[in-house]
Amino acid sequence: MVGTRTAGVVAGQASPWLLADGSVLTLPSTHEVGAGHEMIDGIGVAPDVFLPTTPDDLSTGHDAVLAKALSLFGR
Repeated sequence: MVGTRTAGVVAGQASPWLLADGSVLTLPSTHEVGAGHEMIDGIGVAPDVFLPTTPDDLSTGHDAVLAKALSLFGR
């Protein structure tokens, strides 16, 4: 992966819990883990090649992340 750390916004399907006051609390019933069995929810996945998008990239329409990924795969 090339770019920056992912947002880490992952969780399994939520299960509802009925509380004594009649309200419902929902909590994820599963959690996602990375390839090394590490928690990634709220943390994200680190890229193999860290390459942040700069303001100049955004203003000129240049996609440095895509260019780097293509160069790594010989295209």
